[in-house]
Amino acid sequence: MRLRRELGFWNSVSMALGAMIGGGIFVLSGIGAGIAGPSVLIAFAIAGLLALFNGLSTAELGAAIPKSGATYEYARELISPFTGFFAGWIFIVSKILEAATVALAFGSYLFLIAQIFNESFLAIFISLVLTAIIYFGIKITSEVNNVFVLIKLAVLSLFVVFGINFVNINNYTPFFATDTYNLLQVAGLLFFAYTGYARISSIGEEIKDPKKNIPRATLIALLISFVLYMLVTAIAIGMVGSSSLGSTNSPIAFAASITGNFYLTLIVTFGALIATLNVVFSDILAVSRTVFAMSRNKDLPNFLCHVDRRGSPTFAVIIAGLIVTFLALISNIKTLALFTSLTILIYYAVTNFTALKLDKKERKYPKIISVLGLVGCILLVLFMPLREWILTLIVITVGILYFKFKK
Repeated sequence: MRLRRELGFWNSVSMALGAMIGGGIFVLSGIGAGIAGPSVLIAFAIAGLLALFNGLSTAELGAAIPKSGATYEYARELISPFTGFFAGWIFIVSKILEAATVALAFGSYLFLIAQIFNESFLAIFISLVLTAIIYFGIKITSEVNNVFVLIKLAVLSLFVVFGINFVNINNYTPFFATDTYNLLQVAGLLFFAYTGYARISSIGEEIKDPKKNIPRATLIALLISFVLYMLVTAIAIGMVGSSSLGSTNSPIAFAASITGNFYLTLIVTFGALIATLNVVFSDILAVSRTVFAMSRNKDLPNFLCHVDRRGSPTFAVIIAGLIVTFLALISNIKTLALFTSLTILIYYAVTNFTALKLDKKERKYPKIISVLGLVGCILLVLFMPLREWILTLIVITVGILYFKFKK
């Protein structure tokens, strides 16, 4: 079974931006500022550089092996079936966790407007709605995604233009308000914000001319998101200070509120809602495609690769959405974000290692890119908290046992 190639270059860029610009800037920027102070900007830069290395590794793999499933398929073909399964398993876990995290972020922003329901209820509701949209196939999914991306780019640009007039330079001192350990832990946390670029590879089977479009779209999406993250975070800190930014789950809306402009605050809150919606939307899509690929290869139950007449892997979409909904019900943003970041870093360590196995004629970039990506992932993994390590090891153990005993 195969999926249809429906997406061109700009739709591919849009898919990546849809997955990238969301909870990372609208929520994690505040958590990071609360820990690292103004030097959260350095953490964003470190995370961005690592994302560039990883993005290049992912892009050259995606161009060489343009199948749904991303590193699951790459590692399976270039290393071993078990390595592929491990990559697919940890990817599914990381993106489900990310979707649940961002669904809660959506609930936090919507709660600012409509305080009738609590944040978890709102997160659950939106997870189910987005799952229903993805169910109808990649074409309508792409069209909805494009609208989301245009709205959030416009809103963040508006925040930058208005917010710069309220920047107090004293809010940047002391700039180095934390030690190296905390700075690298925050960089690991913020790596979460960039990893949507892999959405392009995870839907590689649905992209036109993948050898050309996957690498180009990955680089353009990374550049746009890096510039936006640095600008928006710098201005938000300048407006309210890093401590205040770290005290709320809706930091960008909080920064906008100090302007006294009700409409700007409302627009930014609306933009945050669209952005977080977009990431949940994109994550459920990516999980469903990886589940589809693993099921097609009999690494997950075979019924999950069923494709309906619209070209959508029906059961994979529904199950991914339901698990996201459940996690949004039982957890909180900070725990889920750290857990997500750790699993994502492990996944990209495998991705970089896999890229080193590419044949010379398939390689688009020097090997040192993948080496730096691998070393960077391992380094940041070491700075993740013990509790998240324990949770991750449990999840990995479950996956290994499933692989060993599956029929």
